[in-house]
Amino acid sequence: MIGPKLVFWEVTEKCNLKCPYCRRQGCANTGAGIEEYRYIVDSIAENFRPILVLSGGEPLLYPHIFEIAAYAKEKSLTIALATNAALIDGALARRIGEVGFHRVAVSLDGAAPETNDSIRGEGAFAKTMGGIRHLEGQGVELQINVTVMRRNFKEIPLLYNLCLRSGIKALHIFAFVPAGCGLTTPKSEALSKTEYEDFLDEMAELSLRRQIEIKLTCAPHYNRILSRKRPGACSPLFKGCLAGSGVCFISARGDVYPCGYLPVKAGNVFRHSFGDIWESSPLFLTLRDSRRIKGKCGDCEYLELCSGCRARAFAATGDYLEEEPECVYQPLNARS
Repeated sequence: MIGPKLVFWEVTEKCNLKCPYCRRQGCANTGAGIEEYRYIVDSIAENFRPILVLSGGEPLLYPHIFEIAAYAKEKSLTIALATNAALIDGALARRIGEVGFHRVAVSLDGAAPETNDSIRGEGAFAKTMGGIRHLEGQGVELQINVTVMRRNFKEIPLLYNLCLRSGIKALHIFAFVPAGCGLTTPKSEALSKTEYEDFLDEMAELSLRRQIEIKLTCAPHYNRILSRKRPGACSPLFKGCLAGSGVCFISARGDVYPCGYLPVKAGNVFRHSFGDIWESSPLFLTLRDSRRIKGKCGDCEYLELCSGCRARAFAATGDYLEEEPECVYQPLNARS
């Protein structure tokens, strides 16, 4: 069995911001004790060597974040940090640099303060940019994470230029998925199918410049567009949607999900080993079988490159095997 490429671990639900699209619906769980969390690290490292992404909530609010990060490194896991960076001052940046994270991903939802702060809260832009500067001062490798909504999608090229100017290595673009708090986000915030297609085409053009790493998350049909522009750009082994096959998500309560946006449990790491859940969960086994996917996604010639977003399908229909609801493409061999 091939192990996960990435494990996203919500070490705490607590957060200093209240973003309207957040996949969380609450922030009551502050996280387990350090011994319980060491057990989770051991359970992952026993059989696999993924990149372990420590996230939240805001992971820097978890009191044992650096002890857990150091312990994961001792167990030969590659570690990354996903943060809004608003809490990072010079001293905290030094600690982050000393632990040796492979990369720190910073959430930023606009290239201008008014855009970012309309989503993430007043003053968030200035605090996040301050955190970025402190991290840059420590030589920490950075990426920007941005969730695309109607109010900010036209600023993505500006964020791309910000990354170039600042020496930031990667821009990871998250397509909006209605999960958690995002279930109450007005539909007017979402792009139309045509706008979405045009946006992905623009991102593919930026990616082909090869100046920085660009990755699209929860937008698996990006692979269809990119493969058309540059044949062979997308390996058949790297599907667009990796939920349960290349990635998974562990909540602060120990629940394991295919990804952070698909709220269907595969198991709990405090009850079963991570290896058993990854290898034997009926949910994960189903998601790995592309023959189970329904609708036009199941008929599509790009099925193995894309497969549609399973979380968005679940949000729209209650069935994670249904077709991707935000894809405009019509398969060549679609059944009538």
